[in-house]
Amino acid sequence: ITIDKAASAKWEVSPAVNEFNSLVKSGTTELRLASKGNYTFNLDFKPNSLLAGSDYTFTLKVILDTDVLASAISAETSVLVSTNSAPVPGLFIVTPIEGIELETGFSLQATNWEDTDIPLQFEFGLLDKSEFLPLTEPPRDTTNLLNDISLPVGLESKQFVRQLYVYIYDSLDARSDAIKEVTVIPPSGSESNRVERLSTFLNDSTKTTIAES
Repeated sequence: ITIDKAASAKWEVSPAVNEFNSLVKSGTTELRLASKGNYTFNLDFKPNSLLAGSDYTFTLKVILDTDVLASAISAETSVLVSTNSAPVPGLFIVTPIEGIELETGFSLQATNWEDTDIPLQFEFGLLDKSEFLPLTEPPRDTTNLLNDISLPVGLESKQFVRQLYVYIYDSLDARSDAIKEVTVIPPSGSESNRVERLSTFLNDSTKTTIAES
């Protein structure tokens, strides 16, 4: 902003935004310009302040100080801003929906998810004690399909149900998600046999990771 006398500057938005001032990091959308000079008046929002997938017109108005009997001298400029939105929901398919711990190979696929900001990336994972645990390393990839994934047994108190998730990211990091439930039962045999199978599985996984790195 360049002015030759004292003025006031103010940001406005259309459509209106509730509690506009409180969403701005500085806490105000108005600025007093005390004297002639050059000024910068940025509008810096807190994260997640605006609705996703919306268009906003921001207008900066500057009004010069004048005598009370004179008409106000002002100038304004506007900019149109379109906010990003998450990928449009598609399908999260898991097959089969029931299997045996470390024996059944599960297939996870995210299909028909769409977004203008491509490429999309997918993160498949397992929910465990409210933690989201990725099933691959690195967690995110453009591949929308995982095949032959072995899963740990579900809790007996929850009828052996496990929750699987997928995160779908666009190229600007907007994210959608979906969750599916599968039943993973323990294998037949003694507990000692199960522990041995788990130990073998973990050892094989470690060897594979070392070989790949």
